[in-house]
Amino acid sequence: MATGRIRGLPDPLGRWTSERATIAARHATAHADDDRELDVGESTSPPTGGEAAAARPFLKWAGGKTQLLEPLIARAPREIGTYYETFLGGGAMFFGLLANPELAPKRAILNDLNHHLVTVYEVVRDEVESLIEALGALSESYLEAGDDERSEFYYAQRSRRPTGRIDLAARFVFLNKTCFNGL
Repeated sequence: MATGRIRGLPDPLGRWTSERATIAARHATAHADDDRELDVGESTSPPTGGEAAAARPFLKWAGGKTQLLEPLIARAPREIGTYYETFLGGGAMFFGLLANPELAPKRAILNDLNHHLVTVYEVVRDEVESLIEALGALSESYLEAGDDERSEFYYAQRSRRPTGRIDLAARFVFLNKTCFNGL
């Protein structure tokens, strides 16, 4: 299971979600409508044998709330039955709540209109090991390219059509981590 960083991936590709967020995401169920929704289900505790790293967003997203988390978390209700996220993006608020055991919602429903983004979260939930492997292959190819060829590799990845869910998710994360400022 992924914890903190994906082994073998250099920055900016190495930052990833914590084990706790991955566990929570694995319990989600997805519904494909015009809006995409992830039902994260019941909260889970960290695995035995140690405490999980604090969950945090693994994607940069326009309008992200990471810089605003402290005042937002301070205003959050002390008990959250079901947390609804209408515009998930990078998930800063969701991960911020998960990182705080006293505020972690009992259940969470995560939504976003961007179906590629929702697919990334579904793949993290359902097939994280395959995603890590695909990201490792992309990272290796990217790093093997010389400085001049990296730009060409990036644009080739950006223009190609993904072949499946794991490929789509890996490509999405790769582009998010290697594009200008992650946006």
